[in-house]
Amino acid sequence: MLSRADQRRLDEIARHLRDTDPEFAMAMGGPARPRAYRMLLTVSVVLWTLPVALTALGGWLLGAITAVVLTAAGVALLLCRRW
Repeated sequence: MLSRADQRRLDEIARHLRDTDPEFAMAMGGPARPRAYRMLLTVSVVLWTLPVALTALGGWLLGAITAVVLTAAGVALLLCRRW
């Protein structure tokens, strides 16, 4: 059993590793930033409903343009995802 001071120090080390080395955090059993991941997933779902709504309201061309723009933004996020 760890003392409170040792546990606190271990938590500080783990937090530092999650912040500085996301690959290590993933290998140790979880995403480095679960809140950021959930937020990104939520925003993605909301944004991907936009082409459907715009297609219904503005026609297929507006929906297709929105889908292309969102796909480009998603690719850019994946390429720049080195948090």
